[in-house]
Amino acid sequence: MPIEFIAGDLFANVMQAQAFAHGCNCQGSMGAGIAVTFREHYPAMFDQYHAKCKAQPRQFNLGDAWLWKEKALPWVFNLGTQEAIWHARASYEAIETAATRMTEIADAEGISCIAMPRIGVGYGGLSWKKVKVILERILGGWSGRAIVYETFIPADSAAPASAPAPSIVQRAPKRKGSSASRFHGIAVTVVCCDLEQSATFYETVLGASRLPTDNGIGRSYKLGKLQIHLLQNAESKNPATFPEHAQFMLWLEVADLERANERFVANQVQIVDEGDGQFMMIADPDGLLIEVWEKESAA
Repeated sequence: MPIEFIAGDLFANVMQAQAFAHGCNCQGSMGAGIAVTFREHYPAMFDQYHAKCKAQPRQFNLGDAWLWKEKALPWVFNLGTQEAIWHARASYEAIETAATRMTEIADAEGISCIAMPRIGVGYGGLSWKKVKVILERILGGWSGRAIVYETFIPADSAAPASAPAPSIVQRAPKRKGSSASRFHGIAVTVVCCDLEQSATFYETVLGASRLPTDNGIGRSYKLGKLQIHLLQNAESKNPATFPEHAQFMLWLEVADLERANERFVANQVQIVDEGDGQFMMIADPDGLLIEVWEKESAA
């Protein structure tokens, strides 16, 4: 049966799905995105999911499709799509394996309608264009009905979930004599311990072009459309891990990730995560995390 892509609120369940499905990491965390709502609606499920992830040996892994049954609520397929949290991105292979396993379990349990949000994107970091093709191939060939909420509209303001999103958006008129409150990114300041060491990294490794400055404080660079200002004002380096506290992180794009990796190795740049061929994570001399993504082809 063809997969349905709609707009609306998954948890309003206007399509009367028997089960929901969502992508999960394998570390026992539901702390961001729609996973938080799943945790709030199904607290007992979250507790067991967390226990499975922390068990030795671990009982929830990439490619798994674990079905939770709840009285008076739709059941939930927890899909193991992402190994770790945040910087360890989801896996296309895991999505394919988990989705296939989900259809097998659904058939065995008599489930004929499953609804889900977009998985593997957002915090998962994958291309929705590619994930969508995987889901269309697997769920589109399933005998049951698969519904994907491609666009989120809160239930209190949603039109019927099967209806397309309105193409015209009403905007409040601008006040005379004032401009709209729109913000435009212009630059980022990177605070460092050693200005010369950081300047070498951003110039030699990343290829940033130095901009003239007249304030005598730090250095300014142009990296693509991004301006980077180096400011020597830190007492200690950042740990090159994703911590519990809030932390700034740069995202960069490159045409050829393999060649970029060779450049990093040649310059002894710290590689935090080798990634999956689509992205990798490095650290600058002060431990600032930098995610480097290979630009997607137009095809």
